[in-house]
Amino acid sequence: MNTVTFDTHKIITQLTQRGFSKDQAEGMVEVLTENEFVTESALERQTSDLTKEIRTQIAEAKFDMIKWTAGMLIAQAAVIVALLELL
Repeated sequence: MNTVTFDTHKIITQLTQRGFSKDQAEGMVEVLTENEFVTESALERQTSDLTKEIRTQIAEAKFDMIKWTAGMLIAQAAVIVALLELL
């Protein structure tokens, strides 16, 4: 994953100028620096990978359905031919 970098001192200064205490500002910056954030490009890449995987699975399922349907049609035709020969 991509990491997000920012100037912690600048953020603390901006927060204290806007009325946060120094402890509150430092706590907020600490939370921001300890957690990982997902960038938009990383999210798009992950979504693209998942979409490809889902499309592959759907294509495989379609192939299996066609294969089983064709097999059943052949079996059904064989049963019909066998029944017609008995008559």
